[in-house]
Amino acid sequence: VGIIDSVRFDNVAGKFRIVRNNPALGNVVYPIPAPVATVQAQNAHTATPWSTSDMSYKLSKGVVWYNTPSHGGFAFTEAAAQRLLTPAAIARAERYAGRLWFEEDCLASLVLLEHPEYMDMLGARASEADLLASIKTYNPGYLAERGLL
Repeated sequence: VGIIDSVRFDNVAGKFRIVRNNPALGNVVYPIPAPVATVQAQNAHTATPWSTSDMSYKLSKGVVWYNTPSHGGFAFTEAAAQRLLTPAAIARAERYAGRLWFEEDCLASLVLLEHPEYMDMLGARASEADLLASIKTYNPGYLAERGLL
């Protein structure tokens, strides 16, 4: 098993991949099976906290996954965050350019735990146990606030 280190988009293969930190093997990249449902990729060229995006995936009104050449994550408008996320998740978001951002390495697990349907839309796969293990590593206070510890 191992902790999800990140969910990354492979621009060459056109697929999302889960990277897990396996103590015995180091980082192991797992290709993600074809999604149950897909969203249309769009060239984005939007400023993100990490750099200018090269692709975006609109998941719902006010919710977009952005990729940059080396990073990515979720962006929520304030209204979407208030409508869709718990106060515990909102409190941990990075605020940038009028949006709430959840980067792929440490914060995306919060969004995926609260909205597992986004995994299907993005073609990602992670068990609830994997998400909880990642959150326990990077955001244990979130679990305590939600009563999940």
